[in-house]
Amino acid sequence: MIRYLMLPIAALALSAEIAPPARSGPVLEVATSAQLAPTLRALAAAYERARPGRRVAILAVGSDVAMARFSTGRSELAIIGRRGHDQELKAYEWIHRKLPVATPVFRGSVATPGHSPALAVRVHVDNSLRAITREQLTVAFRAYGDPPRWTELGAGGPLAQRPVVVVMPWSDGGTGRYLRASLLAGRVQLDWRRVRERTDVRAPDLGRDSFGAEIAAAVARDPAALGLGDATKYPGTRVLPVVVDGQPRLPGQPGYPFEREVVAYADPVPRPIAADFAVFISSAAARAIIARGPYRPLD
Repeated sequence: MIRYLMLPIAALALSAEIAPPARSGPVLEVATSAQLAPTLRALAAAYERARPGRRVAILAVGSDVAMARFSTGRSELAIIGRRGHDQELKAYEWIHRKLPVATPVFRGSVATPGHSPALAVRVHVDNSLRAITREQLTVAFRAYGDPPRWTELGAGGPLAQRPVVVVMPWSDGGTGRYLRASLLAGRVQLDWRRVRERTDVRAPDLGRDSFGAEIAAAVARDPAALGLGDATKYPGTRVLPVVVDGQPRLPGQPGYPFEREVVAYADPVPRPIAADFAVFISSAAARAIIARGPYRPLD
C-alpha cells in the first residue's frame, strides 16, 4: 500500500522540477469546461474586438483537466463552475511556490442541468412542508442517534413519523462537494442507511448532467424523500423555498443561500493580458453577454 501511495507523490515531485512554459505574446489560453465554453467564447470574441491584436484561446477540456493545465502552467487562466479542490490548489503551490488567486466572475444557472445550477431542495408533492430553514436541513443529515423524522422538519400528517430519506448528488462529485461545503461545513460522515446518492451521469442526447432529474424522480417515487439537486421542474414534486432572515427564497431570488459561482483561477501576478481579460469579463459589456445564456452576472 505504501508503495502505491508513494508513486503519485514521486510523480508530483518530478513535475515540480519542470519549469512551466514561459508566456509571451498576444495570445491568452483559458482552460474551461464544455458547458462554460460557449459563454467564454462569446466573451473572448467581444474582448478581441475591444482589444485589437490580442487573442483569447478557449480550451474546453473539462474542469479537472482545466485545473491540471493551469497548475502546470499550460493555461494561464482556469475558469470553472466550482471551487478548486484542495489537491488542485496544492499542486499549483507545489509547482509555482505560491497559491493561485480565485475570483468569482459570474453566477451559475438557476436550473439548467450541467451549468452550475443553484442547489435546490425538493419534496414530494403530497408533503405538507411549505418552506425549510438551514437548521432543518442540517437536522435532515443527522448521522448519530435516532434517524430524524419529518415532524422535526415541520411536516405533519401521515408523513410526520416517517424517517427522512435524503437523496443527494454523489458526495465526491462537484455538486456533492458544494453541498457538503455550503450546508454541512465539509462534513463527510453521513447516515448511509437512509442517504441515497445519484452519480453525475451524462445524458446521451445533450451531454449534460442528468443526476438532478434522477434525484427528482426518486423524490416523486417516495413521499418520505428529501432531494437536493437542481430546480428543474418535475411532476409529482415541489421545490421548497429556503427561509433566510425570515423570508422564504427560491433559487434565483435575491438572497437565496445555495447559489453557485463560476470561478477564475489565476497567478497572483498574472500577465497583463490575463489580468485585463479577467477585468473585462466583469464589465458591463460582458454582463450583457453572460445574461443571454444560462449563466447570470454577479450582483
